[in-house]
Amino acid sequence: MSRRVARTIDAVTRGALIPIVVAISACAVGKAPDPSSGQPGLVPTDCSHCAPGQNCLAGSGECYCDSNLCPGCCAADGRCLAGNDDGACGNAGGACHNCALVGGASSTCQAGTCSGCVPNCNGRQCGSDGCGGSCGGCPHGSQCGADGKCGCTPQCAGKCAGAPDGCGGTCSSNSCTGCCEGTICQPGLDVFSCGSNGAQCHRCGGGGSACQQASCVSGSCIATPLPDGTSCGSGQSCYSGQCQSNGGTNNSGGGGFYNSCYGYCFTHDPVPGSSPACYCDPYCLTEGDCCPDADIECGIY
Repeated sequence: MSRRVARTIDAVTRGALIPIVVAISACAVGKAPDPSSGQPGLVPTDCSHCAPGQNCLAGSGECYCDSNLCPGCCAADGRCLAGNDDGACGNAGGACHNCALVGGASSTCQAGTCSGCVPNCNGRQCGSDGCGGSCGGCPHGSQCGADGKCGCTPQCAGKCAGAPDGCGGTCSSNSCTGCCEGTICQPGLDVFSCGSNGAQCHRCGGGGSACQQASCVSGSCIATPLPDGTSCGSGQSCYSGQCQSNGGTNNSGGGGFYNSCYGYCFTHDPVPGSSPACYCDPYCLTEGDCCPDADIECGIY
């Protein structure tokens, strides 16, 4: 295996280990560890805008009735009701029931349970017992499904589509605020992985000139001219963002003629025609074979 192929494999492997840093808004899942949240690495959702007995969905902030918080019953529209009315009877976060429908015309709500109704929690560990009561709640981080079983709550806030959802599946939507390197959400603020709004990350070049410095600003690549007089090759200097000979003639060459990285940034082969052979990838720093303008043209320091 050539060292350039080995470098490529190593670059891909190391890229998969870059930490994810994502800015998250209120009522969204964060990334700072919090021991009280029940899930390592997750910050509890801020749902202070919801009514008592309600919680909210991470990301959207939509309020819903939480069976673990509502002392009465949960209405179909997401409200937490007292649960002491014949038309909305229930307790301990169970679903609200109309007693006339579940216990007969003479059924009334008594302590959150419809009279004449027989509770049924057979095979259920959570949710409604059919009479306004509850078969139990679910631990933090899980939800009660329609089958009365507690299940894992997918965590996809701030992730790229296809990323693990924490429940054995993958995220179907993209909510990465930086850029996606495969399924990994990156900040998108450096020249090696620049981007925003969940777009694929891209590398910033030097704007096609050895006299322009590449940078990533707010997820967009920009090229800034280097100060006049900056050396850009043998007997050449930068003027107005262009590489010129010290006599004032524009340098129309590039690539291997001046052992330049112009047009060859981040390739894993030597610059064609360079002598001695020089490279324009990050590994040339450790092996001491960078082309003279690798720092200026490619941002390799």
